[in-house]
Amino acid sequence: MSRRRVQSQKTVTKTEQPPSRRRRWLAAGLVLAAVLLILFFKMASNSATANLSVAENTAAATMPALDPPAAAPAAQASVVSPQTDPLPADPEAQVDWILKNGRPALILFHSTNCKPCIAMTALVEQIRPPYQAGVVFVDVVTNDAANAALVRRAGIRTIPTTFFISRSGEGHGFIGLMQEADLRAELDKLAASE
Repeated sequence: MSRRRVQSQKTVTKTEQPPSRRRRWLAAGLVLAAVLLILFFKMASNSATANLSVAENTAAATMPALDPPAAAPAAQASVVSPQTDPLPADPEAQVDWILKNGRPALILFHSTNCKPCIAMTALVEQIRPPYQAGVVFVDVVTNDAANAALVRRAGIRTIPTTFFISRSGEGHGFIGLMQEADLRAELDKLAASE
């Protein structure tokens, strides 16, 4: 009789252990799956900026050949008003619109996670209001996959990069965080050309 009690106690002990082990393995599996999912989304969101470097200092940037889209001859001859051709929402379409309509613009290429980019974005937003009537501001978030084609088209290698485009479509740019006085001077030139 004593053997049966021992055996039944062992059986009870064995049946209680596996569910707790199963719970631990299940919890570990869920944690691992969550970590892998987070890493996947992080890599997917950074794929557009995987090859971009962050500028430590301000430097001149060469202006890419952002050719305006081809337009029909009749459309080129007529003057387009902002009411009939409003500024699109997509940054690449905005660049094409600026070049087609001959509007001065500031194009800022930046990411949402680099410190110089965050500082440059804040500086542009701070001084933007007085220039908004005469200068078009284009915000290109480089770590947004929807903007990858424009980032490649503009030849962006380092962020933040800021381009200033005149009414004639000519421009120049700067890589890195600009000083407020320099940014205002560039915007004053663009506004004067309006």
